[in-house]
Amino acid sequence: MRAVVCIVLAALACLAGCSEPPPPVDPSIVAFVDGDAVRIEEFDDYLTTNLGQFEGDPGTPESDQDLVKSRLFDAMLDEHVLLREALRRRIEVSRYEIDAFLRDVQAAEADRPAGRDARERIERLLRIHKLQESILRALPAMTPEEALAYLDEHPDLAPSGPRLTVRALMLESKEQADKVHSDLSRKRMTFDEAAVAYEQGPSAGEPIGVSVDSLPEEVRTALEKVRRGRISKPVELHGSFYVFRVESRAEANEPVALDPELLELLDAMRRREAFESELAVLRARTEVRIEPANLPFSYVPDQQP
Repeated sequence: MRAVVCIVLAALACLAGCSEPPPPVDPSIVAFVDGDAVRIEEFDDYLTTNLGQFEGDPGTPESDQDLVKSRLFDAMLDEHVLLREALRRRIEVSRYEIDAFLRDVQAAEADRPAGRDARERIERLLRIHKLQESILRALPAMTPEEALAYLDEHPDLAPSGPRLTVRALMLESKEQADKVHSDLSRKRMTFDEAAVAYEQGPSAGEPIGVSVDSLPEEVRTALEKVRRGRISKPVELHGSFYVFRVESRAEANEPVALDPELLELLDAMRRREAFESELAVLRARTEVRIEPANLPFSYVPDQQP
């Protein structure tokens, strides 16, 4: 019996020693996404488009360059993951959409001609963009109650210190600012009428929530003693003149007032988180294998969960 065991062990050892190592990976392949090869040429193009002037800065440490390139490499692989999902959902891009995109790009880049590779790249980006939009549209708009709950979960986003909600008119000269201030003070016109008469944009004179501490000193001083519903004296700032109306005041210990700008910001942040969560699910469904030995830099794995 002992002799039989020895023979079996010897045979297994022989098989292990005789088995051939796996064939080497083509050095041009830097990753596989669900079995499809991603080649170094694609990453080179991606770096050229996204790296900007970072690589050419001789003062940038090599370790920092490796980290930036690693995250860009991850982002490129994420595009492959998202493209697969877009194709699975049968998201289509028409040639007219590609042509319109190309017209915008060529207008910005001195009519640089776009070949077949450029069209394929644009088609891919537009598919991914449509997928992102479909994911974000699925989330309903944030309500004020949800926004306050979101701020409770992310207290670092809440404005700190005393806060103001103000409206502002930008005037062309001190004389014009003095006239507007006089007309408003004497109630010869309302702030809304002044906004129409002296401003150009559709959002002119809209209420804006601000932290008092973030205001320029000239504005902070001018608004220091202005009560709710009253206007400031004209304020000169960077060569322009302003008249402000204080809509509300809140001290540091008072609940946050949700102005439209803050609500929009919180809603955008929540939508971004929802997209990142969906991307994490898609990553988990996709088999991604990186070939770090074939990359022209030292790949740094992402430590974020």
